Amino acid sequence: MLATKEKKLRTAVLAGLFCLLLSNVYAQTKTVRGRVTDSSGQALSEVSVLLKGSQKGVISNSDGIFTITMPENGELIFSHIGYTIKTVPASQFGNTPLNVVLQLQKNSLNDIV
Repeated sequence: MLATKEKKLRTAVLAGLFCLLLSNVYAQTKTVRGRVTDSSGQALSEVSVLLKGSQKGVISNSDGIFTITMPENGELIFSHIGYTIKTVPASQFGNTPLNVVLQLQKNSLNDIV
């Protein structure tokens, strides 16, 4: 009878520790909001904003605005046709909205044709 109570107590303690650990893992995410522009300050719509190493991503809206939830140690990859791909680590994110400026690629379609 005593062994059964000990097993139940041990199971309850382990379940509690597991829940605590699991909540800690989920608590280490952050929501990042920002705006993507070109070098002249014009908003870029339909910019792909991907979480590096995953398939999670969003697209910027017509005002260049995006919102994504990511791990605190993650990196975001910004890409748009005709612009250089930019990777931004979470260490560069503050509490204010993230402003990302994409540069035009040097080789344009005219150079290729």
